[in-house]
Amino acid sequence: MDKTELGGMLKKIADDAWKASQEPVLLSDLPAELRLHDASLNYKEVLKPQSMKAFIKEGGAQFGIQLVAHPEQRAKLGLIPAGVAYTFPPTGGTSAAQDEKSSVGSAEGVALMRMLAKLSDDDLSKITIPVSVLAKLFR
Repeated sequence: MDKTELGGMLKKIADDAWKASQEPVLLSDLPAELRLHDASLNYKEVLKPQSMKAFIKEGGAQFGIQLVAHPEQRAKLGLIPAGVAYTFPPTGGTSAAQDEKSSVGSAEGVALMRMLAKLSDDDLSKITIPVSVLAKLFR
């Protein structure tokens, strides 16, 4: 895999997330998202010596992606499709839905939920996941 293929993969991830929730994909969630697309991918080797943040900032436009930063939390960065306007909500006075969403601590758990959301109702009715397994994913 090269940087061009990685950029295309990031574009697909950003587009899918935007279509699903009108929200950015956090940079901290990208490793799990990339593993969903290619389990053997070592993106750090592809980008070496560049970081993911630098790769998106410097070359994201050519892949149709852009980086957005939280105005108050420097470490909170997201990936969205190019040309889309997005502003992170302020940290003070969050709603109950935002509190619940921010309590989800695991990229793998979120990735699993995204995969399950793509299944038909018939397929979903056949899946049984013990709560103990889900709890481990969200720790």
